[in-house]
Amino acid sequence: MSNVASKGLGGEYYLKNHTMITYYTSFNTTNETGTEFADGGYFNTYVRCQDKKGNTDSTSFVFKYCVQTKPDRDAPAIVEEFLDPLNNFPIAKDQTSRNVSVYVNKPSSCKWSKEDKDASLMENDMICDYTNPLAIRGKIVFKCTAELTGLQNEILNTFYFNCKSYPGKEEKDRFSMTKNYEYKLQGTRELVIQDASPLNGTTIKGNTININVTLRATTILGYENGKAVCFYKESSKPETSYIPFLNTEGTTHSQVIWLSNGSYNYDIRCMDLAGNYDEKTIAFNVESDTSSPIVIRMYNEDRKLKITTNEQASCSYSITDCNYNMEEGNPLTTTNGKEHYLDYSSTGNQNTYYIKCKDNYGNKPSASQCSIIVKPIEL
Repeated sequence: MSNVASKGLGGEYYLKNHTMITYYTSFNTTNETGTEFADGGYFNTYVRCQDKKGNTDSTSFVFKYCVQTKPDRDAPAIVEEFLDPLNNFPIAKDQTSRNVSVYVNKPSSCKWSKEDKDASLMENDMICDYTNPLAIRGKIVFKCTAELTGLQNEILNTFYFNCKSYPGKEEKDRFSMTKNYEYKLQGTRELVIQDASPLNGTTIKGNTININVTLRATTILGYENGKAVCFYKESSKPETSYIPFLNTEGTTHSQVIWLSNGSYNYDIRCMDLAGNYDEKTIAFNVESDTSSPIVIRMYNEDRKLKITTNEQASCSYSITDCNYNMEEGNPLTTTNGKEHYLDYSSTGNQNTYYIKCKDNYGNKPSASQCSIIVKPIEL
């Protein structure tokens, strides 16, 4: 067993899950979290745990290892699931370079090229940290990084990677991948917010103190034909104030907000998976209307009682009193939303008309009140 004893797993923190990295002596350098093994043979690593109060396991848990003595002649392999970004990932329009991270299953040096050629002819070296193994999701890997250049819009940009094992060893003990790894980045086009609402200058009305306003956006182009995530904020607030729409991650996006009386400016930003984004600013007004319609004019013309309201409304009447539901009253004829009349030519002008009017937001007089009472003498 190694002469490195009593090493802590997971640093000085008290955790439920702990990780230890192991590797061969043919790998020249160790670090603080590693346990080094000699070439060849069977080895045991004993683990015992202690909690914050100093309680220790009465027995040790044993990890048993077998390390082969013959040289490792297998070529390195790129661990595809750890690529960052993943293969075939999209890139933003006009992005000409991209940093990528490649993870290899053993210490290696790696190269890249835009052509599928022999590794010895590849023009570009990756930066590989082959002295510090990483444990990622149960696998020991070594990280290499590169800046891929020459990216183009709206095409599949293809690159080729090749890695060679054990830098520092004699060439006869180093082995390259027999086939280049093909890596692709999808070029895209710009994302466009086709429309956003409420439209500029719109006034949203309601009959409550706080009004229900729906923000909407439609996205096109970009990656996946407009599929995006949209965010919103008041224009006066900082960039960090953006909030994701409740209904998003498609091409149509919506978010309900509640606003009081006033004028508002909102910024809408949408972004696709490639990083393309578009922004629009919308300006609208919110008006709370909690008052029932007012009759601003009443007159008699051609044996018709005509009234005018200060806003669009529907009206009905009773000849008994004001204590009736509008739905049960007799409707007046409405011509343009604000002009209303009833024809009394067949009944004469002997009745008193108790008239109630309701606006488009449901505001109307209380049960015992009328908008106007017209007596026979006024006809």
